[in-house]
Amino acid sequence: MDFTKIYRVGGLLLDCACAKLQLTEAGCPARRCLVPGIEPEAANCCEGEGQLTVNVARSYPSRKFPVPDLGVPVNCAVPWDVVTFNVVVFRCMPTGDRHHPPTCDQLDDTAFTVMSDMAAVRAGVACCLRDIDTVSPILGDGYTWGLGDHASVGPEGGCVGTNLTVLVGIPTCWECE
Repeated sequence: MDFTKIYRVGGLLLDCACAKLQLTEAGCPARRCLVPGIEPEAANCCEGEGQLTVNVARSYPSRKFPVPDLGVPVNCAVPWDVVTFNVVVFRCMPTGDRHHPPTCDQLDDTAFTVMSDMAAVRAGVACCLRDIDTVSPILGDGYTWGLGDHASVGPEGGCVGTNLTVLVGIPTCWECE
């Protein structure tokens, strides 16, 4: 598996999600990066106006995208390496304290922002992956993709957000050296 392709696709997903988030009221967070690990990290979400991250959750061979085929792969017999990415947006959430909880208006505003982020990230990622002229130079012809679960994340540490799972099938015919 060519990790540089995976890294470049992760960067593309980050750029595409950010481009659509720019069109929302909250905008694209200034803090945006590719990150290691599998769990969304909310620790820095309140610096600036939140954070946008992309990480690789896992990868596996597949004969029938996106179903895993964890048998012994044979060159070209397993047509794809499937990479699962997480595209995560975190925003600050009003927290208050036990004597002064956030108002319903504050919570409503936060819910609106999270739902707006969900719609923007999903649209941005889908539009990008549909664009063969953008993705084929990175992955080659014959790539495939799908959008998975899009879940709410948090509240955690004063942060709340969304996590979109994106599956990308990278063609696997390769030569051994």
